[in-house]
Amino acid sequence: MIARRALLPATLAAGAAAAAGCGLFGGKAPPEPPKPIVYSLCLDASPRLNWYNGTANTLYVRAYQLSTADTFVQTDPARMVEPGFTMPGVEGAAIEKTIFPGSKTTVEIRQQPDATTLGVVAFYYEATGPVKARRPLLQRGDEPPKDAGKESSKGTAKESPKQQPGCIVLGANGIDTP
Repeated sequence: MIARRALLPATLAAGAAAAAGCGLFGGKAPPEPPKPIVYSLCLDASPRLNWYNGTANTLYVRAYQLSTADTFVQTDPARMVEPGFTMPGVEGAAIEKTIFPGSKTTVEIRQQPDATTLGVVAFYYEATGPVKARRPLLQRGDEPPKDAGKESSKGTAKESPKQQPGCIVLGANGIDTP
C-alpha cells in the first residue's frame, strides 16, 4: 500500500513532464490560419449607365462566388433578380451593389475557400448587350495571369488584356467589352 502511494506522485510528475513537452502548458502557440484572399472587383460605370428614355439611371448589380461557372452561364438573368433565388454552385452569399452613372467603384470580396470563379450579373432596364461577366478567382499559391484573353458568347463577357484585372465596364445598355 505504501509503495502505491509513493508511485502516485512519480506518475503525476511524469505525466506533467510529458504534457509540458507536448506544448499543453505554455508551449508554442499553434500557427495562425492563413489570411483570407480578398478580391478587388472594379466596376466602371458609363455616364450613360442603364440608359432609358434619354436619361441615365442607377444599375443594380449582383456578384456570385462560384465553385463552377456552368450554372451561372446557363441561368436566365431575369431569374437571378427574383427574391430568394438560389443557384447551385454558389459559395457564400451574393454581393449586391447599386452603381451610379459615371462612377468607378471597387468592391472588396472576401473569397470563399471553394470559389474558383466570380460571376457578375447587371440588371439593365433595357439590355441590348451582355449582362453577365465572369472572372477567374486566384487560388492560394497561384500566380496572377500575365495575359487574360477576352471572350464573349451568349451574353457573357470576359476580361481583356487592356482592362485593369477584375475591372468590369458597365455601359449604357450592357456590359462593354473592348
